[in-house]
Amino acid sequence: MMSEGWIDVQIRTAVDAAELLGLLADPVIQGGWEEQGVVHLYWPKQQWSMEARGRLSRTLQRLDP
Repeated sequence: MMSEGWIDVQIRTAVDAAELLGLLADPVIQGGWEEQGVVHLYWPKQQWSMEARGRLSRTLQRLDP
């Protein structure tokens, strides 16, 4: 989901948002939280890329295969 200037990446997962943020260790991520089994992570729109998406996917696969 996109809003002005931000990408809200929504992931249905059992992984804790804080744990995921720590493992990603991406300084451009502005924050994240979990709500009803969905983790929300916020990237500045200009920083979201296929590389960031790939890094997120690989991290999730390691945690929640």
